[in-house]
Amino acid sequence: APQPRLHAKHLVKAPVSMSHIQRGLAKALAATGRWSRREANRMTADARVCVNGVQVSNPAARVRQSDRVTVDGELTPLEVAPPRLWRFHKPDGLITTASDPQGRPTVFASLPGWLPRVLSVGRLDLRSEGLLLLTNSGPLARMLELPSNAFERKYRALVCTGQERGVTGAMLRAMGDGLTLRDQTRFRPIRAVRTPLQPAAAGHEWVRMTLVEGKTREVRRAW
Repeated sequence: APQPRLHAKHLVKAPVSMSHIQRGLAKALAATGRWSRREANRMTADARVCVNGVQVSNPAARVRQSDRVTVDGELTPLEVAPPRLWRFHKPDGLITTASDPQGRPTVFASLPGWLPRVLSVGRLDLRSEGLLLLTNSGPLARMLELPSNAFERKYRALVCTGQERGVTGAMLRAMGDGLTLRDQTRFRPIRAVRTPLQPAAAGHEWVRMTLVEGKTREVRRAW
């Protein structure tokens, strides 16, 4: 079975200096890359954070990068972690979530221990495999995910067509016009083309699909 593979991309070569800017405490802690915003909010509200020797329990308290901040007594410099991007090959059988109530193996549990806290840019479902982008920057993840930015996502889908009917031009044109499902979910236009030269089992056909949004299970639901 394919194994996870990880490649890193540095987007900035050095920590970003923001010594003159005031930010909310929880936001500043999350920007270091060590905690999520939710974790930073919780530990601040739990009075585990001190600023310049004073215990602070308000996650929105304003701080500067030059302030001396400790968490559980440990000094925590408020340097903004440089945004980085990792290319991860997600194999079949991993779910893209931090924890799964059903106990299934997750992408994040398979990552090496030296990696900082990262977010996934979008998701691939349990049975899908391929490129999954990981980043330590929430704003970068949001920018790449927003449909309004129209970043293309490309997929190869193996479509079960049955023995007698195949993928038709009408199906592909309907996707190109934008689909509305029975539950009234609407998909933006999807560029889909058959790839007849790629071998597939009887009753199946490979299709290349290009999307500009990433709604839940969109590739599968489009068929």
